[in-house]
Parts: sequence; structure tokens; C-alpha cells
Amino acid sequence: MAQISSTLTQQVIGYLNAVHQVCQSAAGNAQPEIMSSESLVLRYGRSFSQRVRTQVRGMKGKCFQTCYDWILENDSLTYCEGYAICNGLVLPVLHAWLVCEQGQVHDPTWKLGNNAYFGVELERKFVLDTVAQTKSYGIISSDFRLDFSLHRNGFPAHALARQFHQS
Repeated sequence: MAQISSTLTQQVIGYLNAVHQVCQSAAGNAQPEIMSSESLVLRYGRSFSQRVRTQVRGMKGKCFQTCYDWILENDSLTYCEGYAICNGLVLPVLHAWLVCEQGQVHDPTWKLGNNAYFGVELERKFVLDTVAQTKSYGIISSDFRLDFSLHRNGFPAHALARQFHQS
């Protein structure tokens, strides 16, 4: 098990806050209800403090598909999407990973190392239904195919993984 760098975590959160602020300023009163992807993740997401080695493997660059394929056949891990950073990246990127019941990250496409994650755990049915509707992997990045429903309204309550998002 590896501790996730608190410095990198702060970098991810700082990035999300900065983009959120820029988007809020740019929007003014024009469309204040529409959130950026970063704002959406900030509102519903959380940071993760531990990552474990995983048996789930996928190709680099195929995080959304790999995590989708895993939950299609298994319910032992929860699909999570948000922003992450690893060695070699200057800025956090939209990324998908899996989370176990204890809240530990299982990242099938990035090497175990100096990484940080901030994201939203999503219900399996919501992920499967959304991918079927959009015909695209990646929930946040394909929201444009659903008329930006998530960016306008946020994640509906049934989308959030209950074991992690208790009211």
C-alpha cells in the first residue's frame, strides 16, 4: 500500500479551484448554473489518501474503458472519475480509477508511484447506463452528448455511490 502525496493532492485541489474561479469569473451572470468539469468534481469529489497494487490491468491511455470493463463484470470495486496527477505531468488530467470498500485507489493504467487523485465515486448502474446512452467511455467527458446535463444540474443522487456519499 502506498500513501498518496499530500503535496500532489494539494496541487490537484489548487488546480481545480483555480479553473473553477476562472470559469466563474468568465461566465459572470451569463450562465452561472453551468459548471466546468473541474467545478463538478470539486463539488462532488474527494481526495484519496491511499493507493494499493491491483490485479486489474489496462493499457495506458485507456483508463475510462478499462474501469468500465472491470465494473461490467465485477462489483467488488467502484468506478471513480475525476482529476489525477502522476510523475511527468505538469497539470492534473481527467482520469478514471477504481476504489475498494475501504476507499483505497486501484489504478489499472498508471504505475504505482507518486500520484494524487481527487474524484467522484459513481454507482455501477449509472455508469453503465450513461455509457450506453452516450456510446462513449468517460462520464464527465461525454456529458456533451447528454446536452451537458451533469454540468448544468450536477450529479443526480442516484449517480453517487451510496457507500461513499452518505447524506
